[in-house]
Amino acid sequence: MDQSEELVVVVRKGARLRGRVSPPEVLRELRRLGAVADGDSFAADRQPYLQLGREGGLIVPARRGAEAEPFAIAEDGTFDVAGVPAGTWHVGVAYWFVQEFVSQTKHIAAGDLVLVDGETRELELDLRHLLPGTLEALVTTNGVPLAKRRVWLESPIGMLPDGRLHMESIGCETDDQGRFVFLGRPATYELKVPSPRERGSQIVLRAPGKAMVLRGDVTRHTFALHVGTLKVRLLDRHGQPVTGASLRLGATDNTLPLTVEDGSTSAEVAAGTFTLRILPKGLQSEAAQAKVVMEARAAGRSDPFAELWMAVCTATITAGETTSLELRLPPEWEK
Repeated sequence: MDQSEELVVVVRKGARLRGRVSPPEVLRELRRLGAVADGDSFAADRQPYLQLGREGGLIVPARRGAEAEPFAIAEDGTFDVAGVPAGTWHVGVAYWFVQEFVSQTKHIAAGDLVLVDGETRELELDLRHLLPGTLEALVTTNGVPLAKRRVWLESPIGMLPDGRLHMESIGCETDDQGRFVFLGRPATYELKVPSPRERGSQIVLRAPGKAMVLRGDVTRHTFALHVGTLKVRLLDRHGQPVTGASLRLGATDNTLPLTVEDGSTSAEVAAGTFTLRILPKGLQSEAAQAKVVMEARAAGRSDPFAELWMAVCTATITAGETTSLELRLPPEWEK
């Protein structure tokens, strides 16, 4: 250097974020959701923790484990995080959720804040919207209690990138009276009942109406399913049985079991009027359908079969009754 120059070194310490979650009842609810017994502490890899996000998809910490330890929420609800980069952050809490058949990390949004380098921000994280309400429900099928059956409650928890609602599903089991009690997040819930899969079928019965669960309150609701039996015999243009074909009900994903040797199939389906649809003969195999899906993805199409379905007929299903149809497919089905 020919002449002396002042050297300036800037050291960024980051911001400090400390505070607690409130009200105290939230801590009991987080323990209940994580299946932590009274008197026990959270396991290290199951402890709730702060999660900070910002525009561009940056999330800190991104996952559980050592990365999340500095963001942990203590047993008394306090947290103290140092070295957070300055800027605007979306604040949330990640917590462990345990059900009978699944355990997973869930997230709840808690608002936005601005952090300044070198400063400490005190924050009371109000998570009262996590406090539960109670739903006492009765499930019936054509007026008869649906006993000893796995059912699912669905509620929206946000929006997906494509603009669709992001739905949460929670499993419950009815007793021998068709009843169940659910303790959970305040929300509006719908009920669905998947039927046992048979020969590739996918039938999900949905009860009309919704139950609104309010924080600290008991909601009593009857989910009434209206169901009829649909029997179909499928023939080709020559009147010969079509075997191994799949029929879909209207615009739903409900699919009847594959037809057997005599071309027949049947299932219990929701009462109502549906258009029965079928894919062309050349697309009945899984391999052929997989190829269409791959081509659609490459072309950026969200629904690979939208223009390929063929309408076969319109059927009206009446609750408690059996509707029998014999359907002859048109010549273009065989293309």
